[in-house]
Formats: sequence, structure tokens, C-alpha cells
Amino acid sequence: MKNISRFLIAAAIMAIAAMLIAGCGGSNGSSEFPGGGTGGYSDVSGTVSDINRNTITDATVWSDSDSAKTTKSLASGAYKLLRVESGWRNIKAKTKINGKTWVGSTAALVLKNEPTMNINITLSPLTAVTTISGVVKDDDGSRVSGARVLFTMRTVYPADQTRADDGSYGSIVAITNNQGQYTLKDVPVGVTGIVAASKVGFFNREYEIDTVNTDEIVNFTLVPASYTKLPYTPSLEYIESYTAPSSVSVASVDGNSDMQAYKAIKAMVSPRFNKAVPGKSVKTKMASTPAGSLIEIDLYWNAFSDNDSREVAGYGIYRTETSTSELRAIDFIRDPYANFYGDMGSEITPNQPYYYAVTAVDVVYLDSYGNFEDGAESDLSNVLNVRPLGQMSITSPNNITVSQNPIFSWNKLTNAAKYRVLVFDKFPAYSIVPIIDRYETGYTYSYTGSALKSGGKYYWVVLASDSSGRAFSYSKIYNFDVQ
Repeated sequence: MKNISRFLIAAAIMAIAAMLIAGCGGSNGSSEFPGGGTGGYSDVSGTVSDINRNTITDATVWSDSDSAKTTKSLASGAYKLLRVESGWRNIKAKTKINGKTWVGSTAALVLKNEPTMNINITLSPLTAVTTISGVVKDDDGSRVSGARVLFTMRTVYPADQTRADDGSYGSIVAITNNQGQYTLKDVPVGVTGIVAASKVGFFNREYEIDTVNTDEIVNFTLVPASYTKLPYTPSLEYIESYTAPSSVSVASVDGNSDMQAYKAIKAMVSPRFNKAVPGKSVKTKMASTPAGSLIEIDLYWNAFSDNDSREVAGYGIYRTETSTSELRAIDFIRDPYANFYGDMGSEITPNQPYYYAVTAVDVVYLDSYGNFEDGAESDLSNVLNVRPLGQMSITSPNNITVSQNPIFSWNKLTNAAKYRVLVFDKFPAYSIVPIIDRYETGYTYSYTGSALKSGGKYYWVVLASDSSGRAFSYSKIYNFDVQ
């Protein structure tokens, strides 16, 4: 991978910052970037999960700017909400789990006519959430508007014990109004976490809460920061890619929920889902492919390896399509605790390699003229790559009656190294174990095990994976009867 000078890196990420400053003012006087304004729209994307990073499927997601316009989280927990009005918005989600309502929300700066990504939402039971509120002032006692207040459930201290698979996928965020007031909503009760106030040019101020109680009040005094050294260089540790049918958000098999099935299936193959990755994080890309499927690329990086989180404003995300071309900035994540990135641009296509890197950005990244501060960004991390697969498809059996020893067949998928055939005697759910779990390198499997039950209904799916074991593709879920 060709090296890039720090000057070019700064120029690239400044383009992202300039887009935020010029293209998106806040609403109700609460913007961190005054002088912009609304009037545009953006597609907002991210991941819905619980506090332990278990992704939540089939959650309803909407913006406070238009509650009638909703979307659903997919098998990986990813969602994409189309044409959200630009400006500061509360992005909300809810679902039913075992008959109980779960809710979550976070504030997001929705860009103007540009994709807004990595807006991750943490859900908790409605009966077990509260608010954290307070006032943010500077060291002169003046109230600070447009500051970000974040609540993270990550382990931040000591730094050598921090992990990317700790806590939820993203912080819960609120923005202070003109009076410096904020309210963090839908914060889970009983958890340990850090609540922090952050604004460009100030050190992040952090308070640890051992146990979140009802209606917590936390006030902040921010101290101006001066640039002293380059931020540490993060370590990009893992990358995965998932391709799933675009129809997985629809209950299409016997009235059952595809969402729960794909959640169960992903739990069998995903190191991220099962928290098997020993550390750290960037995040996800979901996009429409020519085959009508959805692609998600997950990146994981190591944060706080040798640097104080109070000096980090956020992270620059970089991508390119070839190993010899220069990496370009695609996003700037304004969250010092971010370690999982949601990149859901529509340009991602199957069988095309994508190379990623990440940088850390100092809290003093703008000078007094609003220009990017020289040296405020670290060097690029190491580079990891993945090549997403296309859409996996099944040929037979599909809603037919077969013998007690059926033959399963599917279509060859470019760049797939092996295929995993999963057959269930009940519609797949998280706790249901497949009765057939078979790896094949060809495109057909003749079942020769114990005869399937006569008169029974079965469900099956094929998962393709590449030779690296980091790119996966799901087929749709099909059913068949046994004669």
C-alpha cells in the first residue's frame, strides 16, 4: 500500500470537516457548526444492538423529523433510513423482545446531500431506561452550546485493558442547546459507563458512573486544550464482509420472521457476533448490489492503546479499491470512544476488493481560522482488505415435497471457496440447532444420514465463504416437505 504524507491525510479529512461545517447547521440553535442550515437530505445508516453488542433484527428505526418514515434493521442489525432532513436529529429505534418493548435513541448530525453513516443505536427494555442531564460550561463559567455529550459503556481505563468488543457499538449522544443544557435519553439503568462532554478546542471531560440510577445529573466544566503532540496511531485489527438478500426484512416463510433466522445463522459464523475477536474496531458497510442484495463490511480497530481518551476528538476512516492507489478519507467519526464504523455507501459492489485504514484526530483539529490544524491527525493505521461476495442463491428444494434423503443444490458463486448447508426442523431461531450442518466445495449435496421425518417440514439455507474466511454470503431461507 502506498504511503500518504500527513499533509495529504489532513487535506482529505479536512474535506469531510468542511462538508460538516458548511453543509449542516444544527436545529434549534444547538449546532456545533453554526452558520450552516437545513434544507437538504441524507440517507442515515448504522447498527441496532443491545448493550452487549448482540445485534437486533427487525427493529423499527425513524427520525424525529419524520416519524411516519421508518425502516427495519436487517439480519446483521444494520439499517438504512432514506432521505432524512439534514441538521441535528434524534434517530430512534424500538422493537418487541419476548413481549417487552425495547427502545433506544441518539442524536446525529445528519449531513446535507451526503450519506450519514455510523449512527449506531443501543436498545434496552423500556422499563429499564432513564435520562442523564446537566449543563456544560467553560472554565470562565460561560455556558457552552453545541457541545457533544456522550455516554459509553466501553472500558476506557486502564488503557491496556480496553477492547473494541466491550460495550455497545456506539455512544449515546446528546447536543447542548444555547443554554449549555443537554439530556441523554434512553440510557440503560444499572450499567457502568463514562459520560463525557466534548467540543473542538477543549479537552474531553469524563466522569465514570459506577451504576446508572434514575434521572442522573452530571454537569461539566470544559478546559481549553492546546495541541502538544500527534495522536497515537490506531491498530486496525479485523475486517469482515456479509452479503444478504435485500428481502430479509420481510417475513416471507410461513409468516415467520426472516430476521430472527438470519440472526441465528450469523451467530454461527460471525466472530464479531460471538465476541471472538480479541480486540478492537472500525465498522460496517451496507449497500445495494446489482443482484438486489445488501453488503455489509465490518471493520474493527484498537483505540486507546497508548493515549488518553481525553485528547482524542474522533477517527478518520479511509478506503481505496486497489492495493497501489492512495487511501482517501470517506468519513470523520466525531466520537472519542468510537471503535466500530458503519460505512453504508451505495457504491460497494461484489467481487471488488476494498482496503481500509483508520486515523486518530486530536481534540484541537481546527485552528482559530477554522482550518485543519497541522499535525492534528495521526499516521494511517495498518491496512486491511476484504472482497465482498455476490448474492448466494439456491436452486432446489424450494417449497416442494421431497424424499426422506433429499438432494440439495445451489448456484456457483464467484470467489466462494466453500458452502455451508444448514437444515432446520423448525424455523431457525437463536436457540435452534440445525439438524444438518454440512460443508461442501461443490454445488450439490446428497443427504445420506438418518432419514428425515415423513410428513415433516424443514427449512434450509446456504452460506458461502471465501478462502480468507472473512467474506460471507447468505441465500434466502427456503422450506420443503418430506413425503
